[in-house]
Amino acid sequence: PALSLAPPPALSLPRGRPDALTISRHTTLFGTPGPPELPSPIVSGASPVRIKHDYEEMGTGDLFREFVGQENQRRRERLETLCATARQSRYPAMRLIHAKEVKQYLDNDLQSVLLVDFRSETETEVSIMPGSLPVAEFRQDMSGLLLAFDLIVGYCALGARSGEACELLLDSAESYGVDHYLLAEKLVNWEGSLVAWAHEGYDFVDPRSGRPTKKVHAWCREIAGMFPISAGYDLFLTEGIDTTARPFLQCESERRYQALMGRAARGRLQWFPSVVPIGAQEASDAAGQGAVVFVDVRTTKEVEVSTIA
Repeated sequence: PALSLAPPPALSLPRGRPDALTISRHTTLFGTPGPPELPSPIVSGASPVRIKHDYEEMGTGDLFREFVGQENQRRRERLETLCATARQSRYPAMRLIHAKEVKQYLDNDLQSVLLVDFRSETETEVSIMPGSLPVAEFRQDMSGLLLAFDLIVGYCALGARSGEACELLLDSAESYGVDHYLLAEKLVNWEGSLVAWAHEGYDFVDPRSGRPTKKVHAWCREIAGMFPISAGYDLFLTEGIDTTARPFLQCESERRYQALMGRAARGRLQWFPSVVPIGAQEASDAAGQGAVVFVDVRTTKEVEVSTIA
């Protein structure tokens, strides 16, 4: 549903951050024990490493600008598809907010909105959002913060981890001594999160200097491929697997498989409708029984890379 930017008219709440609240350096996803058990962050002692892309050497010119526009539109569409798939399958009840709305809040009414960062310390060492609070600190004073702010915005790199964790918080609000209906009224998930923020061309914040920066941790390599190109952003990754990324990468893999099958079916109907198709599993089973001969019709260069035994 569409999200109204105005606070609920029936509520009269104190504004601003509590004086006693200290915005400290971000910690890991849920740094202290307590109900419920929520997703784990990246577990790695390695430092984030900047990603270098081939397009950085392509230069400028009309053809390059045309390529950039088309590529960024394709990446934005991939982002929207993956976000929709993750939301529908994992946190369908969460209310949403989008990058331009977040920007409007930060520009016009910062004291009424609180951004809660659901990422790991590894990611937040690179950059954060202005005025954000790590989720571990939010959980420690959830009741007070709900009274102090009109809107609580959960975010991560993509909006998938934050969406799942926000819905879990709603389901277990009483475990934290928080009124479920008040939390549901104020808690929203930022769809697209930092990737969508980058597509709008906005800056992040250096957690050490507090200055604007274009550096951002991309969470995992698949999500790095959804950030806009030629927009001045420096993307960082950490060596090792982030286990929290796997469910959402499975969504992306399923989407790609369905797209492949759709293209294959359209090609067959258009170009060789009389040919009987065979699927990968059928081919594998037949090969195991010695009942099939594979004929490779690709080019020599393709075959030099790999083939089917």
